[in-house]
Amino acid sequence: MKRSKIVIGIAAVVLLGATAAASASVLSSEPTPSGATPKDLTPLAALDDSFENNFVAITPCRLVDTRQAVGALTSGTTRSYVAAGTTGFVPQGGNSGGCTIPFAANAIQVSITSVGATGNGYLRAYPDNEGVPNATFMNYTASFNATGAGVVPIDTDGSFDFKITNFQKTTHVVVDVSGYFLSQMYAHVAADGTLTSGSRVTNVAHGGTGAYTVTFNRDIGSCTPVVSPNGDQYQIYAFPSGTTSVVVDVEQDNGTDSDQIDAAFNLVVLC
Repeated sequence: MKRSKIVIGIAAVVLLGATAAASASVLSSEPTPSGATPKDLTPLAALDDSFENNFVAITPCRLVDTRQAVGALTSGTTRSYVAAGTTGFVPQGGNSGGCTIPFAANAIQVSITSVGATGNGYLRAYPDNEGVPNATFMNYTASFNATGAGVVPIDTDGSFDFKITNFQKTTHVVVDVSGYFLSQMYAHVAADGTLTSGSRVTNVAHGGTGAYTVTFNRDIGSCTPVVSPNGDQYQIYAFPSGTTSVVVDVEQDNGTDSDQIDAAFNLVVLC
C-alpha cells in the first residue's frame, strides 16, 4: 500500500543562472587577438550524477606522524597508511581510534607537513591501489617546516587507503585530515530489478510486480529519496522502508487504474 507521505519522483530540473545588471558599464575594451577563437557557448551534455560527491568537514585530526612511529622517510621511500575506520592509526603515529572517516569515503582533505627535512625534496600522495603519479603534492625544504594542503583520493577496497612517496632528501611527515568525500547515493535500476549502475548500493530486490527495495550502506532514515521513471511517464513512489533504516521501497503503477507495473527507474537519496 502506498503511503500518503510518499515522495512522488517525477524529476524536476532546476535551472540556475545569473543575469548581469542592466546598468553595468564597460570600463575598458581590448581588441580580440588575431586568430583567437570565441568561447563555445554550446550547452554541454547532461552531467553524470555518478561522479558527484558530498564533502563532510570534521575537526582536524592526526592520521600520520612519523616522529611518533616508524621514523622519517628517506629518499625513495613509500609508505602505506590507513585513513578510514578505527584501527591501525597508532602504528603510523596517528590519533588512537581514528578520525571518524567512514569506509564509504573515497577521498580525504588533508594537510601534509614536512618536519626536519635534511634538504630540498618533494612528496607525492595517492591511493594505495595506484602507482606513483607524476603530480607532486608538496615541495619541502630544510629552511622551514613546509605544509601542503589538498584532496587525496583513497583506495576504498584495500587494507590501506593512501600512500606517500618521498623524493630526494630525508624528512619526517605529519598528515592531518579535515574532511572527507562521499559519493552521492544513487541507483539506476532495470525493470527486472538489475542494478545497472549505482553508488553505495549493497542490494536491489524485485519483490513483485512494480515493487522494489534498494539497500544502501548507511542509515538513510533522515534522508529524502527522489525517484524518477527511466522512460515513459507513469506513477512512481519512493519512501524509506518501515522495517530498516538503510532501505528505500519503490512502487510503480500505470497511472490510470493503479495496476502495478515493472519499469526501469532512477533513484537518488539526498541527505
